[in-house]
Amino acid sequence: MADKKNAVQLPRPTAAEVEFAQQLVERAKADGVSLVGPGGLLAGITRTVLESALDAELDAHLDEAGVDETTGRRANVRNGHGAKTVQTEVGPVRMAGPA
Repeated sequence: MADKKNAVQLPRPTAAEVEFAQQLVERAKADGVSLVGPGGLLAGITRTVLESALDAELDAHLDEAGVDETTGRRANVRNGHGAKTVQTEVGPVRMAGPA
């Protein structure tokens, strides 16, 4: 469990974000997907956020690495994605992270 003293205060969601969250819950219910637990809505959202964040972080790293002037090629490149399981507060989340 996270230390409440060091917890980050999240901004209040916008009306559009609240509406989107409600649509996700309605769709999950209609599709018979649980909200929590393995394969649930929260695990799916967590997976999507983690994959997006890791891809953005790698993009920034690759942009900083630049191009090797002698070869004209990128100094560092992506090596694809690999399956990973991350332990989160909503349980284990299977995701595809940069390899």
